[in-house]
Amino acid sequence: MLFGEYVPPSKVLTDEVNAYAERVRKHLVDAMEKVSVKTQPPELAAEVTKRVPPSARKNYTEIDDAGFLLLSEIYDLGSRIHNYQYIERYRSMVSKDTPKEIPAALTGHTYTLRSYEIYTVLERVVQLLKFARRIAEASGLPSILNDKKYESRMKKEFDYRLRERHRIVHAHERPSLVSRITSFGAQNADNEIVKDVLGGIAVVQGIALKLLKERYPDITMPNVTDPDFYRGYLDRVDQEAAKMWELLTIYLDECLSLPQPTTAPVSGN
Repeated sequence: MLFGEYVPPSKVLTDEVNAYAERVRKHLVDAMEKVSVKTQPPELAAEVTKRVPPSARKNYTEIDDAGFLLLSEIYDLGSRIHNYQYIERYRSMVSKDTPKEIPAALTGHTYTLRSYEIYTVLERVVQLLKFARRIAEASGLPSILNDKKYESRMKKEFDYRLRERHRIVHAHERPSLVSRITSFGAQNADNEIVKDVLGGIAVVQGIALKLLKERYPDITMPNVTDPDFYRGYLDRVDQEAAKMWELLTIYLDECLSLPQPTTAPVSGN
């Protein structure tokens, strides 16, 4: 394999998503059973209307129907965050025999797609929290509107990738060095101007690495041909997915006043 052997995702596994959704389901069912009026109040009804087609709206009139929609969104977001880890793993399907245009295009696509997926999760979870708050209120649960807190935290955690998405979309923004390099493409590899640009970048990078090594003699430079480098790279991707899922659950827990699971005490000998 050109980029290394396939390594399965290590974070946000399906069982973890299912277990969390089940905790939310039980919490909402317990709360909804204590509510005397089962019909959705206007604020919640407006949120439900956004999420179902007009022809099916008559099938989603009670509070527990809204709860079903919320669970569906949790499953969907959990799946999206889990699948985020595959974006960089597509590279493992590329071999030395693959036409050079494909890995070059794939590099650009994966770089862009990671930024887009993080932005999609951000936007979707903001709306999820607004929806969850209305469900909590209708179910008699204490709740707070914390979508702004979540949004601020996500933007802090993923500042670079979210800014990069903005740069890629808007032509008036100055592109980053990485996006410039990935935009060259294999079809331009033999272009003399492109060769000069990449050569200049390599020279500057070489000087920077030399100065870094002089200042920090013990520092180890990464070897991109080492299989451990690729595995470490995938581990950082998995950590990004884990952080997205962690923030989703933290703020949804807070929004729904979801009790934290208790751990049975370990008995001594």
